[in-house]
Amino acid sequence: MKWVRWGVREFANHQFALFLVVGTVAAVCNWAARLWLSVWLAFMPAVCLAYGAGLVVAFFLNCWLVFPRSARPWTHKAGYFMLWNLFTFPLVVAASFVLRWHVLPFLGITLGTEEIAHALALAVPTFVSFLVHKYFTFGRRLPGAVPAP
Repeated sequence: MKWVRWGVREFANHQFALFLVVGTVAAVCNWAARLWLSVWLAFMPAVCLAYGAGLVVAFFLNCWLVFPRSARPWTHKAGYFMLWNLFTFPLVVAASFVLRWHVLPFLGITLGTEEIAHALALAVPTFVSFLVHKYFTFGRRLPGAVPAP
């Protein structure tokens, strides 16, 4: 029962709803960039490069809309944001690959497999990412920490 209360407290709120909206906007940017890049590149290289576009959009929107009261310095926020997304990047790429080449064909889905696989893969790290960003990337400063000039 503790886990249910914890889950409701962490995820059933305005901040998480905004995080989902921001994540959706960033995912759409990522997905659109992948579509555009796919004109010139194969699926997996396009997925890798498009991730950067979504990352930039996600960072700035999270700073301005989801965690606007963060007192952490920009360098801290950007560093932790990049570090976390470097960790989740292989998960998104792997999920894209597995969905595109294994899961969707197994389910008999043959149309739009790259688009579906990429869209679903972008959602993989959502809940853990929210907690990481809430408590580490944009979280409160440690007691006694000197504010940035």
